[in-house]
Amino acid sequence: MDALINRQIQQISEFRASCYWFFSTLYANELDDDALLSLAQGANRDRLIKLSETPSLALNSRRLQRNLDQLMGLECPTETLKNEYAELFLMENSKGAPPYASVYQSHERRLFQEPHFEMLQRLKDIGLPAIEGCNEPADHLAIQLDYLGNAVIQAIHSHAYESSRLQKSFIQNNLLTWLPEFHQQMRQTHNSDVYQSLTDLLICFLKHDLNSL
Repeated sequence: MDALINRQIQQISEFRASCYWFFSTLYANELDDDALLSLAQGANRDRLIKLSETPSLALNSRRLQRNLDQLMGLECPTETLKNEYAELFLMENSKGAPPYASVYQSHERRLFQEPHFEMLQRLKDIGLPAIEGCNEPADHLAIQLDYLGNAVIQAIHSHAYESSRLQKSFIQNNLLTWLPEFHQQMRQTHNSDVYQSLTDLLICFLKHDLNSL
């Protein structure tokens, strides 16, 4: 019985980690043709369908799927989404929504503030290398989500209570403290709403995961 329970816990943890890595890849870089096709019609679309089976995630997962369907109906969907990524995440604060905790959690509202250095230490603590192809400050959203996915996997082999406490604290104090303002900033830009609905889903997933810990 214990072996069965441990296996179930491991499967849940692996799914949670895979979701964090899924979200991380979508914020790390602009999507190419293959990545967008996977999200719109392939394996990652199946993941969105799986997430929609959870009642608290259903509405936002389906909204993202609808926005993806509308995007794929355009003449150049990949280029359109690349332009939206640049418009949202690569512009200065007043025009876009920089995906860095420092911008929202520091009085200076600029990069390389305390959240960046705190994340550097967390990454060092768990021996996590930089995300391939993501040459960004450590408090970039993609890096924070990648870190959380790895923390979930490492927790399988460590003290469950302490690991759950650390994950819960990170979600509460290092993600949900700034993501709502980040999301609000994104709403100032009008486009296909793919990234806006993705962020809606991410915030709901974080809250759902927090309640499950």
